[in-house]
Amino acid sequence: MNSLLSKIKYNKSVVKLYSFFHEKIQHMTMATDVPEVRKLECRTTNNGTKCLRCNLVVPSLQKKHVFGGIATALTFFQEMCLQMGCNSRIIILDAEFDRKCAVSVEGYQLVEWDQDSNVDKQIVDMSCRTKKTLAISSNDVFMATCWWSAYLVREIIQFQKLAYGNCKPLLYFIQDYEPGFYPWSSKYLMAESTYKMDVDVMAVFNTKLLYDYFADKSYKFYKMWYFEPELNKELVKYLKNVKEFPERKKQILIYGRPSTPRNAFELIVESLRQWVEIQQDANEWKVISAGEKFEDVDIGKGLKIHSVGKLSLDEYAKLMLESRIGISLMVSPHPSYPPLEMAMFGMKVITNSFANKDMTQYSDNIVSVEECSATNLAKYLKNICNINNIYNNVNVKYDKKRFTWNETFLTIADEWN
Repeated sequence: MNSLLSKIKYNKSVVKLYSFFHEKIQHMTMATDVPEVRKLECRTTNNGTKCLRCNLVVPSLQKKHVFGGIATALTFFQEMCLQMGCNSRIIILDAEFDRKCAVSVEGYQLVEWDQDSNVDKQIVDMSCRTKKTLAISSNDVFMATCWWSAYLVREIIQFQKLAYGNCKPLLYFIQDYEPGFYPWSSKYLMAESTYKMDVDVMAVFNTKLLYDYFADKSYKFYKMWYFEPELNKELVKYLKNVKEFPERKKQILIYGRPSTPRNAFELIVESLRQWVEIQQDANEWKVISAGEKFEDVDIGKGLKIHSVGKLSLDEYAKLMLESRIGISLMVSPHPSYPPLEMAMFGMKVITNSFANKDMTQYSDNIVSVEECSATNLAKYLKNICNINNIYNNVNVKYDKKRFTWNETFLTIADEWN
């Protein structure tokens, strides 16, 4: 009896100790703010440019952060500024700018935050912005590239209106339904709020699929346009310059980004594990992952997913030319670039449908799966693996009409001038 009582007392002590530390740890890790929307203070300037200056507001220019989305926004921005003949400034919000590790921004000069510079092409790093201010003139216009950049630019435009008595519409470059990145949370509401702001917004959507998705959800903007994806020009050039196509290996290329939930990495891995069980010649195949670097993942019967991480464009192109099958999932209404790139390089590609999204409209090489259980994806993969002679006909057709910008620049210029 005494032994039992002592155990009860001991267990109560353990519970109290656990409760104490659990409460402390929970308090220490409790989120009380949203780092992405740290205040960006502004100041007026009389020394800046006297002509129109277009500002691109981005999280980062570092290569490790720049995947399809930022790269597309940067290309759109540069071509727009060229056509409009305006000055340009890139404002960095999150990752410190290091030119040695950054994407190419030829002709742009890094300008310190406290300089009121009139240089034609500027980069201003506001990633560490405590006690710093951003120079804003009456001739500044803004292009937001993600929800938190739009969230912050809204405040800049309101500052501009108070300081100068005028402001221009915000150009919002929308490439996905970003509230979906943060299901049922504060960030969900904050991201969605940028589609309902009390400033004029000109929305440019990456694909008609995404444009239609927003229209179906009854979001309204001052102006709305869409464009179809313009695939990377270096990849297109590489493909056109190939004189002799290599023999395709029994190789599956997946787009693997474990840190990005919408790319459904776990589902791809589980599908491959089930495929190994039903594919008779599975041991003759190789599975490569491009995107993020991670340790090899065992999928059974001696097979592993080997990650090559983020590749150069030449390495990526070579890998696509030698691979037979691609798997790239995107749990959102946006099609994403890897399925389109893989299809253009002649691979048979498995991807998923979502809401109004059906990727088969882009290429005969794409298989769009409606019911995305691991079992069903494994069956689709097996069926493609067992088809003979589909890999000898490399699809090098480039549908230029589909993969071009829409003519929106002139209309945007009319609104800003």
